[in-house]
Amino acid sequence: MAYESSERIECVKSILSQYEYERMRYFVPTNSAEQSEISNLGNKVSSCWGYSGSTTTQGGVNPTLSSSSYKAPYEYENCLSKKLGQKAYRDIFYGARKPTYDEQLVYEQCLGGTRPTSAVVYYTSDSSFSRETNTCLRQTLKNDYSRVKSGQTEVPYELKEQVNKCFGINPQPFEEGRVYKAPDQVKSCLMEVVGQDRFNQINTGVSQPSEEEKSRSQTCFEKLHKDQLNFLPPPPEQVPYLEEAPDIVNFSDVQQETQTVKSQNYGGKVVFSGKAPPNSSVTIYIYSDPIVVTTKTDENGDWIYELEQPLSGEKHVAYATVKTTSGKIVKSTVFDFTVIAAEEDLQNRLINEAELSQDSGRKLITTAFLLVGGALILLMIGYALYHLKKVKKEVNDSKPLSNTIKVVKRNGKVEDYNQEKIVRVLKVSGLTEDEAKKLASSVTTWLNESKKDKVTSLQIRDKVVVEIQKVNKVAADKYISYERYKDKNYGVKF
Repeated sequence: MAYESSERIECVKSILSQYEYERMRYFVPTNSAEQSEISNLGNKVSSCWGYSGSTTTQGGVNPTLSSSSYKAPYEYENCLSKKLGQKAYRDIFYGARKPTYDEQLVYEQCLGGTRPTSAVVYYTSDSSFSRETNTCLRQTLKNDYSRVKSGQTEVPYELKEQVNKCFGINPQPFEEGRVYKAPDQVKSCLMEVVGQDRFNQINTGVSQPSEEEKSRSQTCFEKLHKDQLNFLPPPPEQVPYLEEAPDIVNFSDVQQETQTVKSQNYGGKVVFSGKAPPNSSVTIYIYSDPIVVTTKTDENGDWIYELEQPLSGEKHVAYATVKTTSGKIVKSTVFDFTVIAAEEDLQNRLINEAELSQDSGRKLITTAFLLVGGALILLMIGYALYHLKKVKKEVNDSKPLSNTIKVVKRNGKVEDYNQEKIVRVLKVSGLTEDEAKKLASSVTTWLNESKKDKVTSLQIRDKVVVEIQKVNKVAADKYISYERYKDKNYGVKF
């Protein structure tokens, strides 16, 4: 539960005893009995995940996890602990260091390709801060509270995260970027003023607002709570309409660290750099999500930010903003950049991981062969040849007649059924060649027995999911993760 919201943790605590909570929170099961114990605790508190978060009160946290995606916390914490190692996981959880790009991808893999986030929705001008929020701000800023509230000075860089928490942002170990949202009243106003198509184009960085649109939009942003804007950065919806001042704040470059393995490019952290007034706070808005991060310039006015959180999609735009000495917030020109999409990166890594695992297995087998001597090698080869002929016969016997079964793919295209395609995917998921061929053969037999001349790729996928879990749980997890990403790209629910 290291990355759950404070509200959800309070819900769990209200149901479990202190012993049960600590057991569920910190204990990593090592056998089936312990796993069953933690699973029962997870089921006991499942109601804490049993809602769909679509709206939220102003200034509050907007949960994005629904009951349909509930997964017991021990499952993904156990996954993270195993894949990252307990030391790395604890270092990240306790804030000793930020997770790397690769560790962020492991996090997404353990959560099945999702990334739960919480967003703070800004207050409107006709609302007021809660007593708890005001108390938190006063305790955090102390003597600076009044000066920040009146706009005379900005929140000190080192206190920005604490001020975020006063408004409900509860950053978790793998949540690097912050998510801020304008209230619905402001967004509805903007759609009215500039039109829905223009609103979408401007809000995603595809197009820039005209001077007339900037002028007309001011009535919309007047609906925002003025005091809150002195404590938090402007919401992403407002940034394109800010005054552009490239001579004050700008981007110098955006680069993604990459590496090539087996002719395949893999992504890494994205490094942003630019210029702004010396010793000032710079807020970076990264669209299309969008997420917001903050950095600080040095005495020469140079700033840099290394983003480890993977970005969905390839093409993005970014703005940098800074508050001037007069208290006005200005922005850089829009900066377009391209990265290796997280979806593609994780999919490639899953396949590569399976291939590396197979390579490692082959090396171990080779070493064993050398140790037992030539006689055993001949015996194994003889058995393998016999077994291969048997498997090949089974495959040939179960193959459908050519072009008799058609497969409707996710994108609507139709192609001939090909058993070898299933074999290839199963092998990179972690099955041996024999296991992959046997499983693919069983799928072919199932199709022949169904006597259908046309099936969907999703029907075949579901059958493979059932069968692979009987053979190898680890390979099943990798196959399911791979299929989730394919489904996500086509808008298919898994």
